[in-house]
Amino acid sequence: MPSDEVDTPQQDKIWFLQGLRGIAASLVVIDHLVLGFWQPNNNLLAVFSYLQPKTTNEYLAYYGAYEFLTRLGIEPGTFGVALFFLISGFVIPISLEKIGGVRFLTARFFRIFPTYIVGFSITFTVIFLYTWANHIVFPFNWQSYLAQILLIRDWL
Repeated sequence: MPSDEVDTPQQDKIWFLQGLRGIAASLVVIDHLVLGFWQPNNNLLAVFSYLQPKTTNEYLAYYGAYEFLTRLGIEPGTFGVALFFLISGFVIPISLEKIGGVRFLTARFFRIFPTYIVGFSITFTVIFLYTWANHIVFPFNWQSYLAQILLIRDWL
């Protein structure tokens, strides 16, 4: 007997792998926050939050997990990237087989590129506003912005 249900992309997802991808992305974010933002900018954060600078990161909710992984010799960011690529190496061929190369690339383009443009534009604007508010020369111009948005920065 034929099913009346419509096969949607949501039903085709391998949810275990989606969960692992979420964990992998979270590990990368945590690594960037701890190593790239919180530690080097402790005094800056204190100015913005009107709090005393912290001398350790132990007050951060995720620092315990970060410290546990590093004691095991696992760099959270590196592990997260490796896990994400491993999962993608499993999922992408399934998608390519299911929908074909051109549809896959088109879907990826329209999923990733607009998000990239918005995220980069927000970052560019925040840097501009910060430099303007602090009377610092803005280190970029519109040509560098467009080159970055069009993904041709390395060619120029």
